[in-house]
Amino acid sequence: MATPTPETRERRIVVLISGSGTNLQALIDAQNTPALSSTRISLVLSNRKAAYGLTRAAQAVPPIPTATRDDYDRAVAARVVEETPDLVVLAGWMHIMGDGFLDVIGARGVPIKHSGVMVHYVVKEVDRGEPILVREVEILPGEPIEAFEERLHGLEWKIIVEATAKVLDKVHQSK
Repeated sequence: MATPTPETRERRIVVLISGSGTNLQALIDAQNTPALSSTRISLVLSNRKAAYGLTRAAQAVPPIPTATRDDYDRAVAARVVEETPDLVVLAGWMHIMGDGFLDVIGARGVPIKHSGVMVHYVVKEVDRGEPILVREVEILPGEPIEAFEERLHGLEWKIIVEATAKVLDKVHQSK
């Protein structure tokens, strides 16, 4: 068997997408043509789980493996768990952690005992606005994620109303 030379070696590319994947489709169509000879898309990574580009990747011949934001969150969580931390602090972390992260952290026994709900003023930076109301939500040992989400959402729905009333009262008093 001949050793691949730089000219004949398969060139692997990873494509990051967020939407419908029209540019991805152009790359899929160009694989192993004169435009992209000896080239294979080895992974499509999306930061949106509903991106149609993921469907395009799945329908390619052969299908292209994909990774979503939840997959990324799971990978980050797995790396965090390796350190067996007593605390996880997101300090200036500009990525909102999704279910993939929380599922892994909870399943691996990292002692996260509380989460929370916050209503804040909107500013350009994510989650940097002045808090209007903040409430802590205890994570109960052994509680299914669905039950926690139900309690969390119930509190969210309650404090969004409270925060709205608080701001309206403040606006009204300043007039």
